[in-house]
Parts: sequence; C-alpha cells; structure tokens
Amino acid sequence: MTGERPLSDVTELDGYGHGITGVTPNGRRHMPRIVLRAVRKEFGVLKGIVFLALSLVRSVLVKRRNPEGMRLAADYSSEFANDFPMIVGMYETHSNWTDADEAYGFLRTIVQTSAQYQMYDLYPVEELQEFTDPFEAFKRYNYGIFADDDNYPMEEFVDEPNHCQIMVGSCANVQIAHAFGYPELAKLGCDHDLAGYPLIEDDVDAVFRRSQTIAKGADSCDFQFYRKGTEPDATFENR
Repeated sequence: MTGERPLSDVTELDGYGHGITGVTPNGRRHMPRIVLRAVRKEFGVLKGIVFLALSLVRSVLVKRRNPEGMRLAADYSSEFANDFPMIVGMYETHSNWTDADEAYGFLRTIVQTSAQYQMYDLYPVEELQEFTDPFEAFKRYNYGIFADDDNYPMEEFVDEPNHCQIMVGSCANVQIAHAFGYPELAKLGCDHDLAGYPLIEDDVDAVFRRSQTIAKGADSCDFQFYRKGTEPDATFENR
C-alpha cells in the first residue's frame, strides 16, 4: 500500500525526533490488563493477588535502596521511574517462588504482549503508508527517532536505497538495570523489539534484523532494516 505524500513530509510527523521514553500511552492503557492476565495465568486468582501485593511492597523497598537507579530512571522518564521498580518487585517475588529464568520468562511475556500496542505508538504506521515509498519513509522516521535520543545515542546511520543500519552506542536500559542490581532485566527492551518489529514489517515493506545488542553482551546495538524482498539470508538469530 502506497500513497502520494512526499517523503519530505516525514519530518513533519508528530513523533519525529521525540526519541523513546519507555511504555507508550497506548501500551500504558493496556498494561494493567496484560499484567493481570499474565498473573492469573501464572498463579491463579488468589495466589496472584498475593504475588501482586508482595511485588508492590518490594517495589517500594527497591526505590528506597536504589537512589542511583531511581535517579537514572527519572532521567529517562518520570513514568519509567514508577514502572521499573515494579518490574524489579515482580522479578524478585517470582524468583523467590520459582527461579530467575522463570521470572524473566514471565516478564518477557508481559513485555512482548505489550508490543502489539506499543509499536503502533512508536511508529505512525498508517501515516507512513501515505507516503510514495513507505519503506523510505520508515527509514527516515527511524533516523528521527534515534538522531537526538540521549537514552539510545546513535553512533552511525548507514543509508542505502533498500537498507539502513543504525548503530547505537549505549543503552539506558542497561545503565538503569545495572544500577538496580539486575542487569539481566535490560534484555526486556531487546525482547520487546523481537516481538514488535515483525508486527509492522508488512505495513512498511520492511524486514528487521539485529545481530547484537548491548544488553545481550555486545558493545553496540545493530538495528538494520531492509526493504522486504532484498534482505540477505539470515546467518544469525535476531537479538
């Protein structure tokens, strides 16, 4: 699907240049329902109530014992400063009841479920389809997301006719998760992308590839987008 809007208008889209600030408005509206469903499926109703209560108590304690983490989270966004302690609280409670792997899997399910709402806030897909070349508009919009984002500073942008590559040199998720003492939780942002980008690929005629991320052990995050049909055979699993 293509339209007639000129590519020069991409910079006029509302979200252009705003960066990434955690849970989006649409994601936030749906998050309570997503969390409640995940908790009920995981623990049932009564045990789920206990789980949420204990997680809430832990989140308060997390805030008190991690002033540096709270400072970094608040610098990211005020909403994230409220969200991340609760994530840690649920992680600690679940880990105590099961183990760290199961606790992370539980949180990953929540984050990846939310991607179906968040990606359509991050990217104005319907508007991008109005352009003469939705893929080219998508590339340019990505530049706008990362160009001035201090949370995920772009070190390099490679622009080619059917491809773009965005190298991100540091990750706020990693810094915040380390400050709270749970560096493994930084991977939740990566796993959100793994579920989210495939949802919009057909809409913007793109294929998402990422061979590495900082949260999963690399020195940089390597975002790559190919025009659908031009992508090389994958020699790695997206990270």
